[in-house]
Amino acid sequence: MKIIIILVMLLVPSHCDDTSDDYDYGPPTDLPVTDWGSPEEFLKEVNDYRAKYAKENRIPNMYKLTWNETLLEALKTLDWDDGSTGWTLWTGWDGYETRWRIAEIDTFFDAVTAIDDAVQDELVSNIRHRKTKFRGEWRSVSPLELIHPLQTSVACTKVVKMIYLGGDFYFISTTCLIGDM
Repeated sequence: MKIIIILVMLLVPSHCDDTSDDYDYGPPTDLPVTDWGSPEEFLKEVNDYRAKYAKENRIPNMYKLTWNETLLEALKTLDWDDGSTGWTLWTGWDGYETRWRIAEIDTFFDAVTAIDDAVQDELVSNIRHRKTKFRGEWRSVSPLELIHPLQTSVACTKVVKMIYLGGDFYFISTTCLIGDM
């Protein structure tokens, strides 16, 4: 057994001896490329889900969502720098929750699954939903925002975010701005 341990120690290279500061402190450029899906298919699936959900739950005025380029431009102005721990974001952007809502999903492909999971977790099981910090207050960024009945427009973009969990960690999400513009 001791021989095996010694062999493993000799054969496994040590990363502790590297004292060079080759660390790139910016967002990584080699994040995996995911097939995000198309906005058109995303809208069709989300609108079908909205119609089904409204019918099953007798919700009037569940409007269809339409893609809005003006919302997309507003979404691209948000500051996504994360200066805290966990799934929190800091931004000084005005207008949130007065006319617009934000939802986070992984990709366009999993939007309906994310909404369905959020319905089960948040509405049926009453599990606390994902929040983000905007202007010093915790706000929802749940996929449930995509089935808010009175919203009529949506735009989404990929966002690379960095969080600190004992070290830098980057992830890509699809962030959607829902509302009227």
